Amino acid sequence: MNNSPRKATLHADCKTKKYTDFSGRNLQDLDDDILNLDFNEKLGNSSAGGTHIAETAFKALCPKTWQQSN
Repeated sequence: MNNSPRKATLHADCKTKKYTDFSGRNLQDLDDDILNLDFNEKLGNSSAGGTHIAETAFKALCPKTWQQSN
């Protein structure tokens, strides 16, 4: 898990589904997965990849977009 300090400010572009999560990672929601744009890697559906943290941030930032894709 990323041990960097948590971010107080989150950003999102709900049209492109690109956003930052609480760990400061630049991510993109792919509907069935989450892409870490910093490393060009998918997080997968494991807790080790921090998928839950990333999904929570996207859901909070773009609730309408998240509902449409889930």
